[in-house]
Amino acid sequence: DDAYQAFRDGDYDDAHDLLLACLDMAPDHAGAKALLKRTVQRLNIQNADPLNENELSQPRLIDVPMPSVERQTPDTPKSTALEKPSILPEPFEWVEIPGTAITFDNVFDRIKSGTLQVEPFAITKYPVTNLHYRVFMDAGGYNTRDYWTENGWMTRLREGWIEPRFRNDGNFNSKDNPVVGISWYEAMAFCRWLSETTGEPITLPTTRQWQRTAQGDDRRTYPWGSVPPNETLCNWNNNVGRTTPVQQYPKGISPYGVMDMSGNVFEWCLTGYGTELTRSGRTADQALRGGSWSSINPIALRANNHMVSNPDNWDKSIGFRCVLLP
Repeated sequence: DDAYQAFRDGDYDDAHDLLLACLDMAPDHAGAKALLKRTVQRLNIQNADPLNENELSQPRLIDVPMPSVERQTPDTPKSTALEKPSILPEPFEWVEIPGTAITFDNVFDRIKSGTLQVEPFAITKYPVTNLHYRVFMDAGGYNTRDYWTENGWMTRLREGWIEPRFRNDGNFNSKDNPVVGISWYEAMAFCRWLSETTGEPITLPTTRQWQRTAQGDDRRTYPWGSVPPNETLCNWNNNVGRTTPVQQYPKGISPYGVMDMSGNVFEWCLTGYGTELTRSGRTADQALRGGSWSSINPIALRANNHMVSNPDNWDKSIGFRCVLLP
């Protein structure tokens, strides 16, 4: 209903992302598929005036209590690679994640503890790297209005964004390191570009999808199990002092063979913080997951922990990965 209303109101950006969320939960919904096709056709180009420098704000950490029973020895990761041609350079790979019901803890006023269904999807094995993001830039990603949400485009022009803010910093710009210094709006623009270029329904992961990938079936504390984070499992606690290549920590792999789910960079989610809504027009807080290279508290790296930041925030500890819907 919200998607149809947004479409009728001419808010095609909101309609687009609401429909993607609908198809995430109901992949065979014929009405949503038809409306999504019409919505994509209606998205048009807008303009505004550029300028200004962005202000940083650190992600805010929310302590989520863990269940008392934890799995001590995780099984061998169950990685199922999805064979699809890619326009992005290696390392790039889709990993299939089976659908199931997952348990969310009561950390939001508007979302109660309980069991939530997650439909099957695929997720990128690694966070988006600097080399991946360069392909988006070279394709005119910062100059193509169609790839941006309305608020994102207005913010890009106002702030004068033309590239990631740490692109020329040697600590963060190695080709296989995760791209950082990008806002939620830029992460969404990358996903929209990749979706349009490949013809596949690609977007950011919802918090449900992210947690499903990190926890598997056993509600583990961390993607690798219950062992507290250390320098062999992930990049955290300033033990390196910067981001690292996305393939560097194979011991920290998730139950489905997905890398860097905890540590290295926080990851933007499609979901608005505390709402489970995916409206692209929102300017309020967005959910972040995973912890980063600079996280000193292991709580930040827990698989069920929720972080929060403004969608126009960019930081050297924030990156993202993508999901592919059925």
